[in-house]
Amino acid sequence: MASVETRKPYTNDFIDSLKNQRKSLLSELNVLLEAFYFAQRNKFSVSVCASHGINVHRLAECRKIAVQLCEYFGEEFNPASMTSEEIIKILIQLYPDNIVRLKSPARKLFQDTRGRNVFLSPSSMSGDSSWGIALSVTEKMMRGQIQLQMDFFSDLKEEWIAEVLGERLQPASTCFFDLATRKVVAQNYLSFGEHKINLVDDPCPDESQVAHAYARVIFEGKLSLKKWTSEIDQLIERSKFLNVHFPEFDFDPIEEEDLLQVLEALCYGKKNWKQIRNTEVYPFFADYLGADKLRIMDEFAPQFLLLGNASKRYRLFYSKKEVVLRIKLQDLYDQRKHPTLAYNSFPVVLEVLAPNGNPVQRTQDLNAFWDSSYLQIKKDLAGRYPKHEWR
Repeated sequence: MASVETRKPYTNDFIDSLKNQRKSLLSELNVLLEAFYFAQRNKFSVSVCASHGINVHRLAECRKIAVQLCEYFGEEFNPASMTSEEIIKILIQLYPDNIVRLKSPARKLFQDTRGRNVFLSPSSMSGDSSWGIALSVTEKMMRGQIQLQMDFFSDLKEEWIAEVLGERLQPASTCFFDLATRKVVAQNYLSFGEHKINLVDDPCPDESQVAHAYARVIFEGKLSLKKWTSEIDQLIERSKFLNVHFPEFDFDPIEEEDLLQVLEALCYGKKNWKQIRNTEVYPFFADYLGADKLRIMDEFAPQFLLLGNASKRYRLFYSKKEVVLRIKLQDLYDQRKHPTLAYNSFPVVLEVLAPNGNPVQRTQDLNAFWDSSYLQIKKDLAGRYPKHEWR
């Protein structure tokens, strides 16, 4: 703690002299103690210490602050009386929010309890373990960006966190889909901020957790159901259409939360992804909506519309604001009345197609189409498609 209150009393030259002992150095506090013991052995000689990269004056400042802190807590200043492990456990207790976990060994990148990325100082001799604690975090300009950098860093063991923090750690679990193995992985752990401590796999995850994990990745588009069809996409759009244009039915649209519930029901009880992938999807949506809502949907927002003396049915395409029927121009020759839904209360948008399937006109008034733009469309297309009927 005293070392944080002043500048480091040693230079990189002293750190370089200790590199042969690196495996035995658990933290930068060990480096500080090594500097202190060196100075003590040499009777705090300014010249001798300076030749080894130790600043006696700064070390004296550290010692002074340390003595004052010890007096405050009623303890004697005697750094040699404590092991490195004991010192670090005290730091865990005093600075629990400064605990970090290794993310990238090559980059010396860690993550703190808030989920922030923090980098280890390039001069640090620590950072070999998966966990650590930093007494100082400062902003530094690194590769053109402001990054957080840790100093006075100590490696620590995961079990020390559990031992010291004890009841502050909350039991938790997670369940997620592993894209590499195509399996759901369940894990139990102790939670402290964003950290997961004592993380272990659960060999028997709850079926509802498994279903939720599969449903989430399907919803996010990371996995595709073989039997998810355009009919289902339109079922969702039909629900939204009814909600907007026929509020009297109190028809709730199928939103994200509803989709997840349907997908969870579909995934529940399945043993593997293959079973889920090949499951019929539509029955689960039908079951979720119920018979009454399906009846309203079929009556006021049907999938198909019959035209040409009810001899041919055409698929309808729904959105919140309109319903579109795509039809080739020749199929409209015997159609004089504009098609509508809900007992003539909602006109369908006709998307008139040329013989090649490309749209040439959109209209909500078929009679006006015949009397106006049709003549020019016929003139433009008849020469290009002479084998088709033109009236």
